[in-house]
Amino acid sequence: MTLSRWWPHMQIPTSSCLLVVTVTCLAGRARLEQDIELISRAPEGLPANDSSDDCCASADGTVVAFSSAASNLVPDDVNGFADIFAWEEGKGIERISVGAGSVGGNQVSRWPSVSDDGRWVCFASDASNLVPGDDNDERDVFLYDRERNSLRVVSANGLVWGNGESGWPQLAGNGSCVVFQSEATNLTTASQEADIDIFVFDIGEGTIHLVSKGIGGAHTNDHSWWPSVSQSGRTVVFTSGASNLVENDDNGFSDVFAYDRELDEMQLISRTKLGVQANGDSDMAHVSGDGRLVVFSSEADNLVSDDENSVWDVFLCDLKTQEIRRLSVGRGDVEVGADSVDPRISPRGDLVVFASVGKRVVARGYPPARVFLYRVGVGQAVRISGESSRSAGTWSGSAEIASSGEYVVFASDNPDLVEGDTNGTVDVFRVRVSGEGR
Repeated sequence: MTLSRWWPHMQIPTSSCLLVVTVTCLAGRARLEQDIELISRAPEGLPANDSSDDCCASADGTVVAFSSAASNLVPDDVNGFADIFAWEEGKGIERISVGAGSVGGNQVSRWPSVSDDGRWVCFASDASNLVPGDDNDERDVFLYDRERNSLRVVSANGLVWGNGESGWPQLAGNGSCVVFQSEATNLTTASQEADIDIFVFDIGEGTIHLVSKGIGGAHTNDHSWWPSVSQSGRTVVFTSGASNLVENDDNGFSDVFAYDRELDEMQLISRTKLGVQANGDSDMAHVSGDGRLVVFSSEADNLVSDDENSVWDVFLCDLKTQEIRRLSVGRGDVEVGADSVDPRISPRGDLVVFASVGKRVVARGYPPARVFLYRVGVGQAVRISGESSRSAGTWSGSAEIASSGEYVVFASDNPDLVEGDTNGTVDVFRVRVSGEGR
């Protein structure tokens, strides 16, 4: 089973409020006081009237992009679908997924990604009224320029729109390119098979290139998904079930790969330092700003020694030294009994966030989860998604670290993170994490 097929944020399920939150270690307790702020709120200070998720932040954390089905975040939001919003500190919220005349999209928009400077936001949308000529009846990827208030399609080859669904876009931090996954077979001359592939769109040149290429440029023999890109756009990491991306990939599981766009080289990541392939599925990779460090989730038990917990764990791989280590452990490397998924590494490579997921499924249709922050230099994970008597069955996830390392943004339906959170659904929060242990 591949995690990204069921993880909830792959779907759309006042004055600032501040609260001091105590975070908890995976094993044992640590007392770290941190300020947390509700981002997805109406101008009057009221909570959003529907769920918000899929959040990301600019380098300094002052711009947060997210998706929301709420209709009270901005005036005249009457389209009845989830939209993409950008919150900017000191300025408030603007809606980005709009067409001519600021008309809301006529279908759902999701999965935003923002550049380091907060200028560019890319996202996927099923709407057909965001830009002229959208008649392909498919989910497309778009790029919004907040400085020029302009929107363009990304998942197209010139004037030819993709003939299959596109999604999960990720912006390079410097705003040079967008990577995304797509079922389209007409985006490049190399993408002629009906598999999900990974593509990169060069913003400056307006060109699109296939990333998930088989050996010698052959078509891959299975799907590829969940891309992430380094700050410069040089390194792209992704998950694939294909066995012909590199030589001798015969483990029969989904693996994590890194592609160097400058060298045109593909590298298998989900393996031991000695080159032994993972004996279980790996998924949800995310790359650091310089392209050297990659975090991912895996249910394999042979990537490190003494892995006996039979759950999905989070691993960190150094592409330069080939070293791999497990992060989702408690003090003294004590194993945990819950799945650890959806890791994100800070651009500087010093912080990692991930979600720890319970086994039972609650009424929302997905299991409870908590967000943890791991400081690579300290070697300790602490919980940042709050703790209270009412938070035991809540979900927190979709976490991402601002490049500065000062803030983490995440989504949660925990009602006790800030005062007055009474909407009973998932909201987007920003928490200050700088200082301790850095």
